[in-house]
Amino acid sequence: MFTSTMATRKTIYVKIGGSTITEKGAKQPKPRMDRIRSFCSEVKQVVSSGTQLILAHGGGSYAHPFAARHSLDAGLTLKNRIGVTETRYWLTELSQIFLREFLRASLPVVVFHPSSLVYKSSSGWTPFLTPIKLALENEITPLLMGDVVFAEDTGVAILSADDMPLLLLDVVDEVLFLVDVPGVMDKRGRVLRVVRKKDLVDIGKTSASTIDVTGGMEEKVKKALLLAEKGKKVRIAGYKEKGDLLKALNGLSGTEIILDY
Repeated sequence: MFTSTMATRKTIYVKIGGSTITEKGAKQPKPRMDRIRSFCSEVKQVVSSGTQLILAHGGGSYAHPFAARHSLDAGLTLKNRIGVTETRYWLTELSQIFLREFLRASLPVVVFHPSSLVYKSSSGWTPFLTPIKLALENEITPLLMGDVVFAEDTGVAILSADDMPLLLLDVVDEVLFLVDVPGVMDKRGRVLRVVRKKDLVDIGKTSASTIDVTGGMEEKVKKALLLAEKGKKVRIAGYKEKGDLLKALNGLSGTEIILDY
């Protein structure tokens, strides 16, 4: 059981990957309902213990095929504008599945679309995060997702849910990335319990046969290292069944990302 007290209350960003909660290689959007239900059940358990969570889900088969089909990662054109609508439609469908499960669990959760909170300027991501902070102050759990956001130079850009913690540095204390493998693997398929910056050259990319315009495991580790450099505790762990969230939060599974000393 993951426990927390108000005196030591902390905020943890938990992102569950699209390959974990959807059939990412499917031709049509298809959720993994067993995993979504068990994850939402565990979230209720953690939040009820007094720990604040900021949740995020990947897009999987509800986003990446549409974003790739319309080449949204390359920017906006007259021909691909409808792709923004199509991608948002399916992302909203996936978020609604989560909200339905949280409603059944009587857990107050609200969806925040990053496209309404973040845009990309010439200097990088520019966030407006007050609504998220206010939700937490009122004990309502925010639910984010990877999104198509507006950009000054290219019209639109893909903002991965893996990027959001870097915009929430003054809000989150820890970051947990849940993926469809047990953690960061070496080339022999063994889970690395700890990864340092110098280890990055030994990490092979995973899920290379599926479409992911936001990058694979190697890119995820790079972002995790950036978070570690900012003083955040970061872990990458697998999620397949109920209990996996609690194990990861307690440091009993997955890979911890730390700096070189």
